Amino acid sequence: ETKMPHIKSDFEKALFLYEIIIKNAEYEERALSISGSTYDYAYGMEGIFIKSRAVCAGYSKAFQYFANRNDINCTIVTGMTRRSRHAWNLINLYGDYYYIDATWGDPTFSSAESKPADYISYDYLPFQK
Repeated sequence: ETKMPHIKSDFEKALFLYEIIIKNAEYEERALSISGSTYDYAYGMEGIFIKSRAVCAGYSKAFQYFANRNDINCTIVTGMTRRSRHAWNLINLYGDYYYIDATWGDPTFSSAESKPADYISYDYLPFQK
């Protein structure tokens, strides 16, 4: 069950979901460079839920699933960044819309930076922790 009855605020729910996905997943960089079906899982929720490894599509689909299950209206946004195609989320909290990106909040996304394994970047939240 993905309900969080002990968390009342939608902001707290979004923060919890952001953190739980980042803490339990790693960015699957190999999926971007190896063609074929070997890494298809990385593009869906199963990448997060079963393998704990995904690309941005998997992160954003898992976040959307958990958010919607917890009464936070959430959709997936896709577009181009300086690097390549990317997916992230748009959530509705108290009538306002916010972008949230668990992929970029995960330190395993950027292998160039050396961060502790439990580090989470809060730069990609609509609010600060």
